Amino acid sequence: MLTSGYIENDQVVFFDGVDKIYQKEFRGKKISSVIIPDTVVAIQSEAFAGCKNLTAIAIPDSVKKISTHCFEGCSGLTKIVLPDGLKAIDEYVFKDCTSLEEIVIPDSVTRIAKGAFSGCSSLSKVVLSRKLKTICEEAFEKCKIESIVFPDSLAAIEKDAFMECPFTRLHIPSTVKSLSGFHCTPLEEVILDEGIETIGEECFRGCTSLVSLSIPESIKMIDRAAFMDCTTLRTLKLPKELDVLEDEAFRGCSQLERVDIPEGVTRIHHLVFAGCTSIHVHLSSTVMEFNTVSDQERKYRIHPYKFQWGYNDMASLSVSSANPVLAMESNCLVNKQKRELLYISPDAAEFPKNLKSIHLSFGSLPPLLDVEELIIPKGVTHISNLPFGQMKKLKKLVLPETMQSLGRDFLRDYPFSSISVPPTLLLADDHFYYNWPQKVNLIGVESVSEELRSAIEKRFSNGWSWGGSGTCVYLGGQLVFPAIEVLRAREEAKARERLQQRKQEMAEKVEDMTLSSLCKAAFEPGGFAFDYLDSKNRLTVTIFDSLKMQYILQMNSARDDLAFLLDVATSYREALKTYISASSDPHLITRSEWKGYEGTEKYISGEPFPGMLIYLKLDQDSVLEAFQALDNLEVAYADMLRKYGEKAEKLVGPIKDY
Repeated sequence: MLTSGYIENDQVVFFDGVDKIYQKEFRGKKISSVIIPDTVVAIQSEAFAGCKNLTAIAIPDSVKKISTHCFEGCSGLTKIVLPDGLKAIDEYVFKDCTSLEEIVIPDSVTRIAKGAFSGCSSLSKVVLSRKLKTICEEAFEKCKIESIVFPDSLAAIEKDAFMECPFTRLHIPSTVKSLSGFHCTPLEEVILDEGIETIGEECFRGCTSLVSLSIPESIKMIDRAAFMDCTTLRTLKLPKELDVLEDEAFRGCSQLERVDIPEGVTRIHHLVFAGCTSIHVHLSSTVMEFNTVSDQERKYRIHPYKFQWGYNDMASLSVSSANPVLAMESNCLVNKQKRELLYISPDAAEFPKNLKSIHLSFGSLPPLLDVEELIIPKGVTHISNLPFGQMKKLKKLVLPETMQSLGRDFLRDYPFSSISVPPTLLLADDHFYYNWPQKVNLIGVESVSEELRSAIEKRFSNGWSWGGSGTCVYLGGQLVFPAIEVLRAREEAKARERLQQRKQEMAEKVEDMTLSSLCKAAFEPGGFAFDYLDSKNRLTVTIFDSLKMQYILQMNSARDDLAFLLDVATSYREALKTYISASSDPHLITRSEWKGYEGTEKYISGEPFPGMLIYLKLDQDSVLEAFQALDNLEVAYADMLRKYGEKAEKLVGPIKDY
């Protein structure tokens, strides 16, 4: 029911004395024109949204408030006159008014809110208020504006404010302190006045026609991805007052020739110059950190291997001789104080001398990309990362006897088939962090003392193994630790014998045995909970706690199916074994149960296989085991796919979130 007026002959007739037009009142109605009486002071949200036949509207100066989405989707609207006295244009007020060609913002307006004219694809002429202070995110996104004059009152242009507008030239006045929002492909020339302090996030991202830019000395911060993918940008001089250069600032600027990092900048993130293959970078005396993990990665807790969009592949690098921390040695960037390798230039031929650690964080290794054997020099005690993803030809990695620890994700994406590991590293208390790859031979231990053998056997007898995947230790194809292998083989043989015995017992069941009793006989002796078998022969089994699997049994192959499922369940249970034994209260929950646990940090989550997001409960003694359990489940799932192929894929699909 309409409360402010009625519709007659596709026009709105308002009641006498009406002071407001209510929320959604004429939304989607078939009206062609509206004349609002001067008694109205406010038009509420979505009042005329979706009125596609509306072509013109007159709004009196009595209206002080036009709320969000008010005229959104009025695709036939070609002209509108805004009232004097309007303080702001709210969010998405004219979004997708695709026929609107011009707009004059009255001088009373100080703020244009998010998406106000977003998607107005015919809007080519805009006259801004002389008192305007802020143009918010996406305000004129995907409009047809080719030129615009910014008033001297303007203080901020926010992210994507003019995204995909066909600007070729821009002039930003000095009153604008924070600048962003010009992801405009045709943009050729930008004039930035002195006084601007921040070039904001993704400000000129994708401006592929921009060849050069003069940055005023007043700029103190260049935010994340500010010039990302400016593929024709060749020259750019950074201001002396700059003190913050954020992640991916110049990523993809493949033609950029030189950047001198000014005094004041203290760190360079690991993707600042990713894809800048023509660039020479000179680091000032104040740069203390290079190839660091960005604040965005820390904020969202993104592991580096999940954030690998590229790496710093500069043509050359130099460092100020006055820098107290960083220096170039053997064409490599080194932290002089920590003796830490940070970057390898394309023309480097060898590792620097006297290194203690390597922290490349997806930095480029051009001289090493084609090597088949990589030997880390003696003296290195820690490696946080190596970009194995680029080293496609590497077959063997040799770690020195001085190695003491590796980064958490060191062995992720490895290409090699063998790795030489010193005994001290194998015996490290946090060895299980490294999760030695299943199909890689660990080599390099030529002789084993009785003391060392005794220590290893003691660890093994207490449940310790060579990583989550149970890799053996080899030298030249021969087992280095036969005593350990005998113990392992003995336990594995017992497990195989128990599994084979259950399979045999199943095979010996009488032919007329019911399918339900057959399921019980298969799973209950192994400690698994057989939940139910429905009318469609869909079997549900609990492996541990909330970890369940479903499978539709076929009558003509039920015994084989059950043998397969028992093998899978045993593999998953084994993957959780260390965590279950370490935790005082081992507990696992799935996505649907998570609502009751929100706000607690006593759980870690992972998706070990499709369709099953699980959370493992943590206590003081089981943190590392919980992380390892997630890795083990991933390995078990991969093994299952390799072993059973299409049959395993049928199992994966029906796994549900209970």
